[in-house]
Amino acid sequence: MDLTTTGEDTELLNKATSADERQEGDASGPAEFGSEPLSPREAIKLVWDVCTRRIGICFGLLAGTTIGLQLSTVKALPSISPYQIMFFRSFSFFISILCTSWQKSATYDVYDLVYYFGYGISNTCGLMLTYVALQFGHVGNVTAISLNLPIPAAILGYLFLQESITCYDVVLFAVNLTGIVLVTKPPFIFGLDTIDTEIDTADPSESYDEFYGAIISIFALLGIVASTTFSRKLAYRGSSDASLVTVVTAICGVVLSGGILLFTQTWDPVTSLTDITMLVGISTLSLLANLFIVLGLKYENVLLVSVLITFCVPVSFLVGIFVLQEIPDLISIIGVGLTLISTFLCLWK
Repeated sequence: MDLTTTGEDTELLNKATSADERQEGDASGPAEFGSEPLSPREAIKLVWDVCTRRIGICFGLLAGTTIGLQLSTVKALPSISPYQIMFFRSFSFFISILCTSWQKSATYDVYDLVYYFGYGISNTCGLMLTYVALQFGHVGNVTAISLNLPIPAAILGYLFLQESITCYDVVLFAVNLTGIVLVTKPPFIFGLDTIDTEIDTADPSESYDEFYGAIISIFALLGIVASTTFSRKLAYRGSSDASLVTVVTAICGVVLSGGILLFTQTWDPVTSLTDITMLVGISTLSLLANLFIVLGLKYENVLLVSVLITFCVPVSFLVGIFVLQEIPDLISIIGVGLTLISTFLCLWK
């Protein structure tokens, strides 16, 4: 076989090679800066593709938004006790029974049952304490502490889920803790005058309201972080069912809040149309937030979802400033800033 090529053959070969290169360039898209921008339709398709590939991120952001709006609505409803709000919220969750796959639920073992009820109890206690804290503190400060999830979630993830933790995480924890101290403004560090400068009263105990709200928020944080750990454990076991989690949370919420209401005799009749509308809004936002959190943890790890949930902090601050007329002081703003910075830096490793 003759493997030599003539000049004409070489020319034809060069043309074929150039054509192949042009086709490869067309297939890979424009490579040079300054090429034609994406059309609106292409841009929407690109965003949609990204969202569908990382659907857990979308659920996390939606959870943060709905939580911020929910807590702001609770703050705007001081005429009803937090336990009564929790009862209505939990009772509304029973609508998830319609979406629950009971045939699949029958395959879960006793450990799954423990994790489901662990989530329901911890989530109910965490949110109920957050509602109580809102009776004392500003909605922005309470949200910044009680939903300050990433660092505690990383610690619990390390202890119970064998998720990694580094020295970088420890540094972020120190920054985060500093922010919490600035938000809480403990009187033994800052003195009484800096706790709440807006209160003009002869009773010094009233000036401690913001501090009490911050302390209660810390305990609320522990409950909420525990619930995210239980949910992630269910995801690891392949037993996560958002509808079933919501139903179990409803059972735990009704039993716990109903028991407190029965013991304290603090049930108040709700007759105002405004109060009823706000209760329906709180219940709807809570239902959506719970669903988004569970779905987010199904697709992403605890740390990432916890970071995304903190989007509720700027949402609640904006609502508090522009709707509830709650103007935070400079120390609180710095503290919230430190908690948010340390939170989002968790993703930069």
